[in-house]
Amino acid sequence: MRPVLRSALLLSTVSVAVAACNDGPKPAPTAPARTPSGVNAALALTCEINTLRSNARDYVASYNSDAISNIITSMGSTSNTTLRTSLGFDGLARLAVVRGDPSLKKSGATAAQGAAVVTSFLGCMNVGTIPDAFATDIVAAMGSGGLFEVPAGTGGVYSRGETPFWGAQPDGTTWAASAGNKRFLMYGFKIDYAKDQFPVNGTTTLNGFDYKTLPVIGEGILAPFSPQVIIGVCDLVGPGSSRIYHAGQILAGKNLTCPSPAPGLASATTTEGGFFSVTTLARKALGVFVPQPLNATALVVGIAGGRGELSPTAAVIVNPTPTFISKPVNGIINKPLPGNPGAFVQVQVTNAANTPLVNATVVITVFNNSGVNVVASGATETTNASGIATFSNLTVNKAGGYKLTATVSYDGIPGGQVTSDLFNVQNKK
Repeated sequence: MRPVLRSALLLSTVSVAVAACNDGPKPAPTAPARTPSGVNAALALTCEINTLRSNARDYVASYNSDAISNIITSMGSTSNTTLRTSLGFDGLARLAVVRGDPSLKKSGATAAQGAAVVTSFLGCMNVGTIPDAFATDIVAAMGSGGLFEVPAGTGGVYSRGETPFWGAQPDGTTWAASAGNKRFLMYGFKIDYAKDQFPVNGTTTLNGFDYKTLPVIGEGILAPFSPQVIIGVCDLVGPGSSRIYHAGQILAGKNLTCPSPAPGLASATTTEGGFFSVTTLARKALGVFVPQPLNATALVVGIAGGRGELSPTAAVIVNPTPTFISKPVNGIINKPLPGNPGAFVQVQVTNAANTPLVNATVVITVFNNSGVNVVASGATETTNASGIATFSNLTVNKAGGYKLTATVSYDGIPGGQVTSDLFNVQNKK
């Protein structure tokens, strides 16, 4: 089934009351009741195999026959840190499988108990400095709506148990190639923005997500992802102008492969892999069970963008807005139009919350006193990292009075217009 057709049918079957923010976030996103993020040596862990084994027994059903028990036994039989680290990642990968399979997870096991297994494994591994907030963050990651995976191969990793759900995948390569052939843990959790960032239907949650890794990217063991990693959200009902906001930048759209139904979270009391909702029922009625690449042009979208590093992320609605920051002033025919205060005419393009839009297209139209369009040269430019387009070759070939109108677009999203004050162009003296 084609993505757009799937979207139209799904919308006719069920209404999902979650939408993108109308503007880019003004305040920095925060996870409630968490300490400020940072990296220090506050979380000191030790390698206690007996504690690791006990914690795993509390979380894993049929522990003695599960692969995780053999991994822990192997870790206890060696003092080689390199080998223990490799085995530890095997254990964390198996723990991720257990977390998502109700037949493998012990009945009644909690996110905190799962987090205890994680920290016990890490005490026997070399993953560099552990962030001070990790002990709190990993509980959120192991809970409903959290992400906890040791990525491998080319497949995506996703948060579990709630929808919309967030995901990540390597951009056109394998995870190992993207991460410099290093293994790592990717974990994440929902974050909430201020209520005024959720203007649609009073929505106040699940519009943001914080992606993190161990080892920490850029801390010496794990370099920034190259090629970049695609990060984004699936099953978000919103317009084609929805995009991902990350680290102060709105990212150009990329495809994120979104599984259907949404990834479940293991539970002894629910069905469908631990995830059950009207959205799941809608998918079952439509017979949609295969991953499909979705992007911001669909009605039910997977909004994504590529980044080398990870940090708090949000889905926002993009409204490209132009402003003359260096206005045209009187000039001479066939010479680049001067600007004020800059040497040339400059237009800055931002989102409604003043987030600069990089690589936005700005087209200048020149009108004379009678409102007639006049042919000009050098009238199209793209914005730089500050969202600024500089028109260093904008010229007109006839004397007269003129106004400039700047029209903008970003990543296929049409934007607004802005018109300058009147200025004069003279013949060369």
